[in-house]
Amino acid sequence: MLAAGMLIALLSCSSSPDTYAQIDAGIRAGSYEHALVSLNSKRDSGRKSVYTSKNDILFYLDRGMIQYYAGMHSDSSQDLQTAERLIEEAYTKSISQEIGTFLLNDNVRDYSGEDYEDLYINVFNALNYYNMDNLEGSLVEIRRLNEKLNFFADRYERASKRVLDSNRQVDPSQLPMEASRFSNSALARYMGILFYRGTGRFDSARIDYEELLRAFDLAPEVYAHPVPSSVAG
Repeated sequence: MLAAGMLIALLSCSSSPDTYAQIDAGIRAGSYEHALVSLNSKRDSGRKSVYTSKNDILFYLDRGMIQYYAGMHSDSSQDLQTAERLIEEAYTKSISQEIGTFLLNDNVRDYSGEDYEDLYINVFNALNYYNMDNLEGSLVEIRRLNEKLNFFADRYERASKRVLDSNRQVDPSQLPMEASRFSNSALARYMGILFYRGTGRFDSARIDYEELLRAFDLAPEVYAHPVPSSVAG
C-alpha cells in the first residue's frame, strides 16, 4: 500500500486530482494495466490531453513508474531513460525559455521536471535493473544518482550565495539545507551497499556504509530512524 501511495503522489503532483482519477483508481486497485490504458488515453485525447507536447517529461515519468509496478521493467527503464534525457535537454534550453516566459506568459514554458523526479528516475531504474538480474546496471544508476546529488548541491549552494550577497537582511537559516547535507542520500548509499555486496565488491560496500552513517549524522531530522539492520556493520 505504501508503494502504491508513493506512485499516486508522484503522478498527481502536477495537476488536479480529477485529472488522474481513472489512473489513480487503477493504481489503488492494483490494476496497473488498466492504469496504463487510462494514461495512454490521456495522451491521445487531442486538445483536452493531459499530456501535451509540453508535458512529454511527465508522460514518460508517469508511464515509466506505472510500468515499474506492473513488472514491465524493460519498458519502464526505457521510458524513464527517455524522461531523463528530456530533462537534460530542457535544462540546456531553460535560459532562453526563461526570457520568453518573462516577456510573454507561462504557457511558453515546457515542463522541465522537478529535481526530486530526476533523482527518483535513477532510484527506480536501479530497481528495474535489479529485477532484470543486472546488478551492474543498478550500480550505474546509483552512481548517476550520486553525481546528480553533487550537481544539485553545488547549484543550490551557488544560488544561496547569490541571495545572501544581494540581500544582507536574509537570514541564512531560512535558506534550504546546506549543500553538504543535500549531497548525500541515505537511500542511494543503502542501495549501493546492497548492490556492491551482490557483486562481491565489499570494499566499495564499506565505503558506501561509511557515507550512509555520515548522511544520518548530517541530517538527523530527516533520518530519525535507526540505520537499517540489513546493512548495519
